[in-house]
Amino acid sequence: MIQSVGSTVSFTASVYRMVWRWHFYAGLFCLPFIVLLSISGSIYLFRPQIEAWADAPFNHLQLNGAVQSVEAQIAAGLAAVPNSRLKGIEVRDDPTDATRIIAIDPSAAEIRIIVRPDDLTILNVQPVLDQLSMVVRRLHGELLVGTPGAILVELAASWALTMIVTGLYLWWPSRLTNLGGILYPRFGAGGRMVLKDIHGVTGFWLSFMALFMLISGLPWTKVWGDGFRELRRMSRVSTQSPDWTNVPSSEHAVHQNDLALALATWLDAGEQAQGSNRISFDQAIGLARQLHLASPVMISPPIEKRPTWLVKAEPQNRPQGRTVELNAATGAISKDLPFSSKPWIDRIVATGVAAHEGQLFGWPNVALGLVAAAGFLTIALSAMLMWLRRRPAGMLGAPTKLGSVRIHAVAFVIFFFVLGMLLPTFGMSLICVLGFERFVLPFWPDAQQWLGLGSGPAINADAANISG
Repeated sequence: MIQSVGSTVSFTASVYRMVWRWHFYAGLFCLPFIVLLSISGSIYLFRPQIEAWADAPFNHLQLNGAVQSVEAQIAAGLAAVPNSRLKGIEVRDDPTDATRIIAIDPSAAEIRIIVRPDDLTILNVQPVLDQLSMVVRRLHGELLVGTPGAILVELAASWALTMIVTGLYLWWPSRLTNLGGILYPRFGAGGRMVLKDIHGVTGFWLSFMALFMLISGLPWTKVWGDGFRELRRMSRVSTQSPDWTNVPSSEHAVHQNDLALALATWLDAGEQAQGSNRISFDQAIGLARQLHLASPVMISPPIEKRPTWLVKAEPQNRPQGRTVELNAATGAISKDLPFSSKPWIDRIVATGVAAHEGQLFGWPNVALGLVAAAGFLTIALSAMLMWLRRRPAGMLGAPTKLGSVRIHAVAFVIFFFVLGMLLPTFGMSLICVLGFERFVLPFWPDAQQWLGLGSGPAINADAANISG
């Protein structure tokens, strides 16, 4: 319990109130994002099922004739998108499934073309980024607006770390007489105390899960991810390019790697007339099936910069990924790169992302992700209800300053400065917040009062409840 006598306030009470204020402001900014990311993340947990449902009409077709060669199917598919180039096709186990072709259109966007294997009818043409699962992913990672959205999500994630750490400080019991309100909510307490217990206890149990979610997602962010990739490059841990990207999905098609950009049109009339010293697409796909790789599996033809067939397993459970190169002329394996061959840093990132997406250890991973999302929504709802109950009319309702002990500089050096150095977006936003508070608010009394930055009463009974 916080104690105060007259205008004299203890150092501990001042620290507590300041932490509460930072927690409040961080939560006020983060909670809308938490709601959005929890809902979109819950949907994305079912990406394999969503994509299977969307593709169901194109599987196990009743064929009306013999299956055409893959080259003929590719020709029909590329003709449906003028001036497009082949990137690769998906290896399907069932020959009655429609052929999924990935092409690069003139704007460098990836287009998914689905072709009947018998009469070469075009069943569907769709930008990859317009697939339902990709729309959900873009919403989750960049709010559907590209780089600005990606930076905003990264900023929210950075402030969420502040919210978690300050929340744990507020949760920490000053004295332990029973476990009620610490490890389980006291539902019989009634009123705001129940909301406080639900908020604090749920936050405690989910704090480590939240930290994992935030940290495992950082390599895929824009600003922090750029720095991380540059550090990886400078450390020379591997000459391989990482297979994780921090480029927002809406820009990814424009920033294709050398493989996509270097692809010439696969069906070159002159080359087909002269013949070529390499196995056919049908033969290459047959060899790829024999590898029994985790789906989905993509196969790309030889190109100038890589004169081999590239077979790549790209499952969401990334530790099951594998890349195999086949000799263009014989089909023999010329290079085999399992997940274990990747640099240690790439394996850590990929494993973390697989767990983040709920695909590392099957349905228990999905269930854990759903429980976490439900918990995050509970925290957000309880926080909003507590705020609405406590918020004075005409004010934001932030905790007021307590006492005259000036400890902001100490807290900044110990926590905010260090975190700001580790998270550039957080550091820049923190400078803006502190600059606004220091140089603008002193000349804006009404805003100070609305934000609760004026000195308020030392403490009130309702506010004291937050300390448990």
